[in-house]
Amino acid sequence: MFYALIGGRSIPNLNDFSLEEKIFKELNLTPKKILFIPLACYPNYEDAIQKFKALVPKSYTIEVVTEYDDFKRLNTQMISADVIYFSGGCAEELVKLSRRYGIDLILKNMGNQNKLIMGISAGAILLSRYGMGDRYSYKDANHIYNYQMVEGLGCLDITICPHYDHDGLDCFNSEVKEYKWNGYALEDDTAILFTPKVKAFKLSRQKSVYFYDASQEFLMQALYEEVK
Repeated sequence: MFYALIGGRSIPNLNDFSLEEKIFKELNLTPKKILFIPLACYPNYEDAIQKFKALVPKSYTIEVVTEYDDFKRLNTQMISADVIYFSGGCAEELVKLSRRYGIDLILKNMGNQNKLIMGISAGAILLSRYGMGDRYSYKDANHIYNYQMVEGLGCLDITICPHYDHDGLDCFNSEVKEYKWNGYALEDDTAILFTPKVKAFKLSRQKSVYFYDASQEFLMQALYEEVK
């Protein structure tokens, strides 16, 4: 099982799929079916589905989960997909609904299948132990405050901060020290791939991915598209 976490997309790259394709190339993967799970966008699924279909090149086959109460069908959809892609949105809702519908159990029971699990923004938090969410954030005239850590499903023993280049999210630099796992901060248009080694991917040199090493008192290090 491989995991890819994407920090988010900047406005200029809202319709760019090249970050995902870099990851496919790294894995020598030509997915026959990408399964899109838009639970983080609850209840506005349709808008998220249309945006994702516009994002993904037509050379890929997309299947979308639209019914969640049928566990057997959901299990079949997830097992038969080459890539499972969790959308961005509200991380708290995504985690809660994933547990309600048994997605956590399906992921746990997949074992070591040759499958790629991807999550962008809230989807990245879902796959981690904890991640920095923005549901309760608020803005005054100068700054954004009150980001809070959200407990994910723990598929990966890490903490994560998507959208790290957004205002106020430097709070992750101190928050990461409250947890025992390595941390990662991903700016928009960046991603990390666990194979189980970790490799960073970026759409431009101006973007950054940061690694916080728990074994070195969470020393912050930049990853330059290199294995860490």
